[in-house]
Amino acid sequence: MSFPSVSLAWNQAIAAAKRFPMVIGAGVLAAVAAIALEQSVEPEERWVSLIAVATLGLPLFFSLTVLSEVERWDVRRRSMVMAGGTVVLLVLFLLWPDWTGAVAGVRYVQFSVGFHLLCAFLPFATVQLYNGFWQYNRTLLLRFLTAAVFAGVLYAGLATALLAVDKLLGIEIDPDVYFWLWAIIAFVFNPWFFVGGIPENVRSLEDSSDYPAIVKVFAQYILIPIVTVYVVILTIYMGKIIVTATWPSGWIGYLVSTVATLGVLALLLVYPIREHEENRWVGLFARSFYIVLVPSIIMVLLAAWKRIDQYGVTEPRYILIVLSLWLAGIAAFHIARGLENIKVIPISLCFVALLTSFGPWGAFAVSRGSQERRLERLFTASGLLVDGALRPTTETIEFADRKEMSAILRYLIETHDARVVDEWTGGQLSSIDTVTVDRWNRTMAGSRAKLIVEYLGVPYVSRWEFREDNSFSHYWDRTGTAADISGYDFAYEFNNRTADTVVFGSVTLELLVDDSTDAFVISRAGETLVSIPLTETILRINEYVRQQPANRSAYPLDVGTIDVETDVLAVRLSLHSVSGTLDDGELDINFITAGVYVRLGR
Repeated sequence: MSFPSVSLAWNQAIAAAKRFPMVIGAGVLAAVAAIALEQSVEPEERWVSLIAVATLGLPLFFSLTVLSEVERWDVRRRSMVMAGGTVVLLVLFLLWPDWTGAVAGVRYVQFSVGFHLLCAFLPFATVQLYNGFWQYNRTLLLRFLTAAVFAGVLYAGLATALLAVDKLLGIEIDPDVYFWLWAIIAFVFNPWFFVGGIPENVRSLEDSSDYPAIVKVFAQYILIPIVTVYVVILTIYMGKIIVTATWPSGWIGYLVSTVATLGVLALLLVYPIREHEENRWVGLFARSFYIVLVPSIIMVLLAAWKRIDQYGVTEPRYILIVLSLWLAGIAAFHIARGLENIKVIPISLCFVALLTSFGPWGAFAVSRGSQERRLERLFTASGLLVDGALRPTTETIEFADRKEMSAILRYLIETHDARVVDEWTGGQLSSIDTVTVDRWNRTMAGSRAKLIVEYLGVPYVSRWEFREDNSFSHYWDRTGTAADISGYDFAYEFNNRTADTVVFGSVTLELLVDDSTDAFVISRAGETLVSIPLTETILRINEYVRQQPANRSAYPLDVGTIDVETDVLAVRLSLHSVSGTLDDGELDINFITAGVYVRLGR
């Protein structure tokens, strides 16, 4: 067995770079952007956008390059096509900052799926070479897995070598170097190695009869039995739904998606041997699989419709509905036509992924419009929206309506923006929503939604509240704050899930929260040394956070600090977090954490 020489490997790498220069260039750009982002080079959001667009360029430029090869386009036409792809990516790069992190994330997945599917079918889009199409995609899959393994081993080996240089030779290696190495291997070496193994004449694969036995074993003895088990479970569940006359669980979408993915994958893997005499069952399994899948698709649609009827459209529900309809179309196509044209799967899914990523028919516009209409109906029914203008109220609004208002506002702020609220306030939203936060930060959506509903005189309901009560959960705002422990000898972090026995110097003390008295108790050998009442301090914390306009959960440390001194010891108790309920002045503590600082008596 001969191995390629270094010069041969180098020549092949150069040839791959000449053949796929745009792919390699996109990988280099992604690596540079990733390193700049890791180094916190401003503006960071631009580097995030560049990484996203550059990684989308990898499959896009690959598919366009292979298409130009199989169509034998001249240099002028190839350049025009590559310029068109570059314009598409440039438009995405320019639009990216205007999207919230949530929208950008979903759009990235949609474009990534669409562009990767282009790689799968574009060279065969205009020809009926089904075996060549299968062999080509088998080559892509095996090359992808090989490149991933090689890249992983290369990174592990070089990273270990750097670690050895650091630990054994005493040459300090900057920790950032490990990330730089990963970025270069992931974005440059990996795609470069991948494209180096792609045949130059992919349509000639039509004459190939290569079919790895491991593929047949995997599909026939692993995937198909798993799919069969899942189908049986779904069939039994469908019978249960019919007998009990209940709505399907929303969870069924995950199971049906899994069954569909594994089933379609299994059918694609056994496609080349479907006509073999011993594999006639493949055609029967294909038709039976799609026929049995239809009732499951109907259950998914019913479950999704129920949720949409209750809570409106969101991006996940929109995508679930669209994918279910796509799967129903694929099932109908294969039931009618058989397993012959397998290209329809990636072509149609690519079309769906890209088409639903933009426009008034897309996932974002439909979801946003649905939630804005729900909010308008709620505000109008509650008397908060009159003639298109918001009016604060002093009336009591039902807990369920308040929870729904809060949830919709959180969603709009987190995923889109509160533009519709700005319209209803005559452009005055900025004076109400005073939280300064960039569009990529989703963590403050609750605080911003709270400002809006409380401006309207409506108590805010967090996503964790499932019933109307007087529960609270507050925490010490640690931003730029350090606890003052001067004058104390010992410090301990208390967590009241269990009573703690702690050694302070030569003295062993027991710490606990006494639920009967709502007091923090320190004792020694069963004798109480100090009992610190918590009620007044927790009420003070509640009152403090209630008056805060922005973050209604955090409080400064001094608000939750208690100092007690006896002849035996001095204690400072700083409450780090508290939760519980306060009903008609009666306090019930669920949980606290606290810093306990002790000075023993002299």
